[in-house]
Amino acid sequence: MEAAVDSVEGIVEMTINVTCDEQGISAPEFGIVGLPFGAEVRSIRAEGVVLVPVDQLVEGATWEALIEVESEMEGGIAVTIERRTMYTVLGFEEIDTRAGTFDALRVRSEFMLDIDLGGRLISTAGASDTWFVEGLGIAKEAEFVDGGNPRYGLELVDFSIP
Repeated sequence: MEAAVDSVEGIVEMTINVTCDEQGISAPEFGIVGLPFGAEVRSIRAEGVVLVPVDQLVEGATWEALIEVESEMEGGIAVTIERRTMYTVLGFEEIDTRAGTFDALRVRSEFMLDIDLGGRLISTAGASDTWFVEGLGIAKEAEFVDGGNPRYGLELVDFSIP
């Protein structure tokens, strides 16, 4: 999956590898986001999925995922990042993007992020909403901080179906 993220630093392009099987879609590489620069990954543990199969995407459905990344910074400082996420299907709604207007399925992700940086624990929580369009995938995403306005987001700007 290739995506462009519009962040405070500007537009950042990235490629994320995902695995799709009968359990749903998992993306353990999401856990690497947020590692300190120069950190070397020692292990990645992932449980659950970021998206369940389409027949389970009904309003009110919930599921969980865990991603844990153990790494080491220069100087031997151990860094562990653990992200627990609870997903909830909120239902269908019409959304506007730069690529057009779509009927989309809205899924809420509420997460708890714990970072152990050489024995110093940092914890934070947040939520994001993702809108999925049948036949296209993610059309829009917004991360919310303290229940307020989105901090950053993704938006479909163009697409082609071969």
